Amino acid sequence: IYSFSFGEEREFVISSKSKISNFKETITMTNNSLLIMGGEMQKYYKHSVPKRVSKTNQESTSLVVCLSKMY
Repeated sequence: IYSFSFGEEREFVISSKSKISNFKETITMTNNSLLIMGGEMQKYYKHSVPKRVSKTNQESTSLVVCLSKMY
């Protein structure tokens, strides 16, 4: 998964899918940034971009691209 962020800063949250682990990490995505999630990350972790009220009234856009294998 490739996640592109444009405009105002946004929070990108990664957390464990496991009920045993309480892992949670928040990454600040700045303008024109790219976050790449590879390997089996989607199998063990979930991600989100929480809605929030703008601090500066600037627009922000997040574009997520998922690539999958075709058999």
